[in-house]
Amino acid sequence: MTYYILKLVIMLPLMAGMIVGALWLYRKYQPGLAPGVKQRDMRLVETLSMGTSGRLAVIEFGSQRILLSATRGKIEQIATREMTQAEREAHTAPVPVTDDTPDAGLGEPANPFRTIMNKALALRAAARPGQE
Repeated sequence: MTYYILKLVIMLPLMAGMIVGALWLYRKYQPGLAPGVKQRDMRLVETLSMGTSGRLAVIEFGSQRILLSATRGKIEQIATREMTQAEREAHTAPVPVTDDTPDAGLGEPANPFRTIMNKALALRAAARPGQE
């Protein structure tokens, strides 16, 4: 009986140390987080849920922004536009914009993707008149 208790006292901290070490190694050498890795060419800028089975997504790829419609069955490209120089330089996280958010008086034109998304949502609602 003493042998089993002694074995448990030795093996339990050893196993816990191995688990912590494995997690530390995984985090240290996780793909994409190593120093000197080139920034990816594609990134997800924003998504908007359109119910239980659909989403609109804005993808930044190279110097373009692409608006995609994703459903369970397929992914379709809705619109594409070139990024402005300011957007290329910024590469910051987007600020969520709602219909009641003012443009802060900066004199900037309205967000064209917001207009396209609103049109896509209106077309989807028109295509399904009985389901709202």
